Amino acid sequence: MKYEKALLLVLAVTMTIITELDLLPQIHRMGFYCGDPKLSHDYIGDTVTARYLLLISFFIPFLILIDKNLYQSSFSTYLLMYITFIIGYCLCISSVNFFKILFGEPRPHFFDTCKPVEALKCTPGSYVSTFTCTNSDLRRARDSTKSFPSGHSALSTFSAGFVLLYISNKASDWKRIVQVLCIAWILSCTVTRIFDHRHHWWDVLSGIVYGMGLAVITLR
Repeated sequence: MKYEKALLLVLAVTMTIITELDLLPQIHRMGFYCGDPKLSHDYIGDTVTARYLLLISFFIPFLILIDKNLYQSSFSTYLLMYITFIIGYCLCISSVNFFKILFGEPRPHFFDTCKPVEALKCTPGSYVSTFTCTNSDLRRARDSTKSFPSGHSALSTFSAGFVLLYISNKASDWKRIVQVLCIAWILSCTVTRIFDHRHHWWDVLSGIVYGMGLAVITLR
């Protein structure tokens, strides 16, 4: 069992590194409707940056250390739980990154970030199936077609959801505080993705569902 978990950890970390470094080619890119208002927002950045998302989500399970009752009888039990969390954490990141290059959905700021040359001369309402981004920032141009699903929503929900499910049947004076912090983290990472025009609402919803589902599977 220990060797199986160690192998899973190595595979999950490897997949995360490969997908985070953007080493996989784009599998598919959706087209767009010329002048689509859903894709015409300006790029304004992230309220919750990717760096803070990764760091805070990674350290959220440490909230369980507030009270020994939350991680049962021994610290070794907590370590086993945390290793399990890291495996799911890495699988969440890598699988969401893969879905992004698989679906290739334009972000709400697609026109502003990709700057497709085809959008300059197409008839409003007509569908453009293939396009070429003219933005000199290649990383940002490629990111403009990675809207589905929301990685912020999936990862924040997975990390906080994992802790919420883990402590649900445990008695502790700190339990309510941990629950409130976890829910606040999910809300801050999901709602801001829509207000920042970084994702469509269905991207965020799918990320929440996927993240919570993965949390349940990881715990079981």
